[in-house]
Amino acid sequence: MGIEPTQPAWKAGILPLNYARIFFARIYLTAFLRLLLTHA
Repeated sequence: MGIEPTQPAWKAGILPLNYARIFFARIYLTAFLRLLLTHA
């Protein structure tokens, strides 16, 4: 075992980032689609 964090540590750090990215992408897309639909 070297300096690198263990696999669970990597997963614990990466999973919240993925969920946050999906969450904000969904909000951005819904807002963008709402703008397109209202201004069409």
